[in-house]
This record gives sequence, structure tokens and C-alpha cells, in this order.
Amino acid sequence: MTDAPGNGATEDSAPGALGAAAAVLRALTEVASDEMALARAQLRQSLRQAVAAGVALVLALVLGLAAVNLLAASAVAGLMRAGFGPVWATLTVGLVLTLLAAGSAAYAWSSLRSASEGPGNTLRSLRRNAETLRSMVIPGATDTPTA
Repeated sequence: MTDAPGNGATEDSAPGALGAAAAVLRALTEVASDEMALARAQLRQSLRQAVAAGVALVLALVLGLAAVNLLAASAVAGLMRAGFGPVWATLTVGLVLTLLAAGSAAYAWSSLRSASEGPGNTLRSLRRNAETLRSMVIPGATDTPTA
């Protein structure tokens, strides 16, 4: 395998340690390039997932505001007809709607949080691969702390 077209240098013509270092450097470059491509792909996927979650959240908010307004007025009227006073009917409906809103927000937050986990896994994998290659070049070089 030649280093560059036309220079005639081959991997086999390099002397012992220099050839091994060159092979490790090529392997490290290839692994880093592959890991960066994977990180970019995961970032694109995470971004798509976050945009989809954001669009769904905005749609839910727009439709929900219209529906909740109508349903809240109806619920207050129904509770008043059932014997609740205007204040208690309004307070009861407001509390129920607040609990529903909190549950919806927790679900949306969970979806957005899971979208951000992908690139971190790739970076940890890249660090592990770099440590493996470093240990091939310098035996005993894997004493770095892990995060």
C-alpha cells in the first residue's frame, strides 16, 4: 500500500518501529474519522427527534388552548349546576387542568432529554478507542481516569 500516489514509498519499506507507529497512526486516524462520522449522524438524528418533539409540543399547545378554554367553561358550568359555588367550581377545574399540564410537560421534557443522549455515547466510545490504540503504542498507557 503506498502512502501517496507517485512517491513509491510503501508500508513495508519503513523500518520496524517507524512502520508500526505509522500503522497505528493510520488506524487512529481511521477510527477517529469513523467515530466523528458516527457522531455527526447521531447528532443529525437527535436534532430531527428534538425538532419533531418541538413541533408536536407546539401543536399540542395550540390545539390544547382552544379545547381547554371550552372544556373549562363547560366544567365550571357543570360543577355550578351540581351545587358548587362559582369560586369552588373554578378552583376545582383549575387544579385538574394544572395537573394535566404538568404531566404533559414532564412527557415533553423526557422526550427532549432522550434526544440529547446519543453524541455522548459516541464520545465515550472514541475515548475508549484512543486508549486502546495508545496502549498498542505505549504498553501500560491506559492509566488515565475515566469520567
